[in-house]
Amino acid sequence: MARLSMAGAVPGHNRPGASTSVGGTPSGAHGAAHAHHHEANARIATARAYLSGVDIPPADIGGYGIVAFKNLPTALDKDRLIKLCQAFIAAFPRQKDLPPTVDISDQMLTIWPLVHPHAREAEADSCPFLTTDYDLYAGQSAIADARRQKANMDGAGPFLIAWSPSSTRGVPDKIVLVYDLSKYDSLASFEMVFGAWTKTITTNPQLWRNGWTMAMRLAIARDFFDRFADQALEAIHIRDKNGKVGGAE
Repeated sequence: MARLSMAGAVPGHNRPGASTSVGGTPSGAHGAAHAHHHEANARIATARAYLSGVDIPPADIGGYGIVAFKNLPTALDKDRLIKLCQAFIAAFPRQKDLPPTVDISDQMLTIWPLVHPHAREAEADSCPFLTTDYDLYAGQSAIADARRQKANMDGAGPFLIAWSPSSTRGVPDKIVLVYDLSKYDSLASFEMVFGAWTKTITTNPQLWRNGWTMAMRLAIARDFFDRFADQALEAIHIRDKNGKVGGAE
C-alpha cells in the first residue's frame, strides 16, 4: 500500500486572522464573516497539468501536488510508470478544461513535470512520451524540498508530494503531504491512490484553504481508512519540526 506521511510542524488552530462568531456582531462584520465562511467552504476543483520546472508553481494557485520521480524510467520500471501515468490521466480533468467560473485560487492542481509540456505528444496524453520526457530536475527538487521539511523520502518512489498553500513549499516549519508509491505496481493500485487523493481534496475544502493541521491529518486518516481498512492507521503519521513521529490516534 502507499505510505502516507505529513511532515513539518503542526500549526495551532488559533492562527492570526482566524474568524470567530460572537453574539451581537455588527451586521457589516457578520457579513464579512459569512463571506469568509462561504469562501472557506467553496468547492475545490482538482485538475492536472503538464508544466516545466520553471513554471512550478503557477501564480496564484491555491495548492498543488507533484508526481515526483527519483530517476528517469529504465527498462526495469518503464511499464510500471506508464501505468502510473494512465491512472494520473484518468483521475483528473485537464486544468484548461475547467470552466472559466473556477478561479485558480479554487484549484488543487496535480502536476506531471515535463521538459516539453507543449509538445504534441503531451497534448495527446501519450504515456510513453510523458514518462521519457519527464522533467527530472523538477521531480528531484520537489523531493529535496520535502526532505527539507523532514519528510521521509527514502523509498524508491515515485512520490505524490503536495503543499497547501503553495507558499509553504520547502519551509521547514510548514507541513508537506507525501504519498510514497514505492510498493505499488498495478494500474488498479495507482487508480486507488489517485481516487483517495481526489476524495480527500474535494470533501475537505476548508482544510486545503487554511493549510494543513491536525484536523487535516485526521480527515486524511478517515478517508484512507475507507479505502485501505486497517492498514491506513498504521501508514499515516505526522512529523513535527524536530522530526518526532506521532502515529494515528
